[in-house]
Amino acid sequence: MKSYLKCSENRLIAWVCGGVTQAVMPRLRGALHMPKRSGDLQATKYLKYSNMKKEFLILVAAVMFAAFGCGIRQTGSNADAAIVEVDESWFGKYSYVTPPFTSNSGFTLSYSYSLEIMPDSCVFTGIGIQLYFIVRCSVKETVPDVLTVSFHSLIDGGGFYFSKPDFLKLYRRDGKYYFNSPYIEYVDDNLNSISNIDIEVVRDGDNPQPAFVDDTTHSDFAGFDFDIEIEEYIASGIFLKGNIPFYDSNLNEIGVLEIDKIVPVDILVKSVEMYNIKGCDELCEKAYFLKVRYLNKEYIIFGQDIYRVRDEMKFDAISQNDEKLILFPIRNFKMGASDEDGLTGCSSYSLLLLQNETKNNYTLLQKTANREQWWDYLLDYAFLVHDEGGSEKIYKISIEQDILIIGIKAFYQEGGALYNLKVVLSSDLLENEITDMLRFEENELDKLEEIK
Repeated sequence: MKSYLKCSENRLIAWVCGGVTQAVMPRLRGALHMPKRSGDLQATKYLKYSNMKKEFLILVAAVMFAAFGCGIRQTGSNADAAIVEVDESWFGKYSYVTPPFTSNSGFTLSYSYSLEIMPDSCVFTGIGIQLYFIVRCSVKETVPDVLTVSFHSLIDGGGFYFSKPDFLKLYRRDGKYYFNSPYIEYVDDNLNSISNIDIEVVRDGDNPQPAFVDDTTHSDFAGFDFDIEIEEYIASGIFLKGNIPFYDSNLNEIGVLEIDKIVPVDILVKSVEMYNIKGCDELCEKAYFLKVRYLNKEYIIFGQDIYRVRDEMKFDAISQNDEKLILFPIRNFKMGASDEDGLTGCSSYSLLLLQNETKNNYTLLQKTANREQWWDYLLDYAFLVHDEGGSEKIYKISIEQDILIIGIKAFYQEGGALYNLKVVLSSDLLENEITDMLRFEENELDKLEEIK
């Protein structure tokens, strides 16, 4: 498999404007992924529904229009903009950093959360090991001295699903500020985690320390001096099989790693901004640069060539051969479905990786046999979608004889879906297909979220 794409491999998105993507693709993709409650249906049969035919015709007309008339990227209209309805006394950055604690694997961990409110923007960020997201938000002062913060769109990161639109309250009392959110856990002096309580936060210039492992400082990277702004970023990563370029501190390619099998690596540092590799200027090809440790050596790698692993997204089961199998999604560091300017129209997805811990090897699940392969997801492997049209996540796995059954929840703009991905473990390529798909209407999403 090729481990990276050349800039010249352009997709149709290069000439379909963002307005078409935002208006049409989410609806059609949602429809194709969400059949009525009538049992198992092949993805190729979904267009038989009359409403889907209408959506398809709309898409064709819109794409033809875009081909001749758009050609530019839409960054969002006023109707799509995040709402900031607060007075200037609230403008600033509010931060909370958990006290360091020791994980079950022996690492010293900490997590940081920040909310930045400006006259025309609101951004909520979470950073730490196995935690990374940047969310665009709307904010209103619902009652005096209380702000309600609502989810607007995902700027970067992934694996973080807000089941409630209003995910955070910011309180002001006696000159102090407090977060209260089901998604932020307070760690007390006994290292107990508690959510949905008032957590005192630091405003603006008090400079809380960032949340990273083992109190590592920038001085540890003195021999690896980037010419761009960087931040420490301790995480687990994966190299896929293939040739992976590495770079010097000026981001010039200076060599290639020949990776003959899927291997784990340690991620140490990430650039603050996204960049194109030299000779490429496509938005969707932008990625972070990262410093990684591989075979006890350190390399600067372009983000499209390394994949992030999150422990909280791992699921394990025992096979009929008494082998421990661990399934988890992996995602690279390329441009996602949105950035600071709005929706990008870029593909955003995770690949599915199966680790045989007993045999100490990794295998990618191959292309799903009956999944519709859109022009922006022309992949050779099974994937989960994370874009403006919806988000998919694994919620359970099980094994029945030789079949690995992966339970997947999908949340779209107009409803959701529940389905199984059945994987034949005895096949060398881990062949798989979608079964047992059920559709959930928009008013049924709470039921979908509660399914375990």
